[in-house]
Amino acid sequence: MKPFFRRDKNLSRLKRQSRFYGMMVVAGLGILLIVVLAAIKITPVAVYENKELGFSIKYPEYWRVVEKPQNVDVVVFVSPQESEADAYWENVNVTVVPLDPKISSLGKFTTVTIRQLTGVFEGQIQVLQSYPFSVGGRPGHVLVFCGRNTAEPIQYMHAWTVWGTRAYIITYTALKKDFDNYAADAMDMIKSFKLL
Repeated sequence: MKPFFRRDKNLSRLKRQSRFYGMMVVAGLGILLIVVLAAIKITPVAVYENKELGFSIKYPEYWRVVEKPQNVDVVVFVSPQESEADAYWENVNVTVVPLDPKISSLGKFTTVTIRQLTGVFEGQIQVLQSYPFSVGGRPGHVLVFCGRNTAEPIQYMHAWTVWGTRAYIITYTALKKDFDNYAADAMDMIKSFKLL
């Protein structure tokens, strides 16, 4: 009889251990789910629309909007200041440029733009990426480069497309060391750009 008693006791202990391990797995999955949900950043967005120039773009609601800060920029979206020591605010700007009929195709505009940037700033910029990319539902191009002519290197991501007699250029600018902080937001803005 003793062997049966031990078997029942062992079986009971195994069931308790199985329940315990099962509860631990469920608790671990619950904690993992909470961590994943906390890590997902849901940013409220607003829409900027310029009917005169025929485009709209979504931007993080907490960014500041500055319209027509210069003759060439239509609008600039400025990231929030991260601290009192934050001297350079990351930004995304939209520029609309009338095109000379000689460079009114995407291919010609891309060639001329890259040639001018690398020629004018020869040795002062480093091209990091250059690739075709859809902008506003149209064929476009992305050029990522880093300027070397300042104490703190500045990194740029230009995305552009050509529509009719205009080039639409969206540019994200940040200090190189901080570029990744808002690169995802900037890319979301570029992807949200629409021609009206």
